Amino acid sequence: MNHKIIVLYESIYNGNTIKLARSMAQTLGCRFIQAQQALTEDLSQYSAIGFGSGIYFGTHHPALFEVVEKLD
Repeated sequence: MNHKIIVLYESIYNGNTIKLARSMAQTLGCRFIQAQQALTEDLSQYSAIGFGSGIYFGTHHPALFEVVEKLD
């Protein structure tokens, strides 16, 4: 498993974003978790973080922005 990459996602309605996140994580051999869960994780150990979200009312899911604000 690749411990230097993680994929964060939020998938609400049809589950399309989680399908993409799962596929990307399998291809990269890394973890994928919901953005809300990432708020309690130490993300400094990762050299690359992928973000994925459906578009809700013209913007990404607010949880992704919360994670980004938490990053250095």
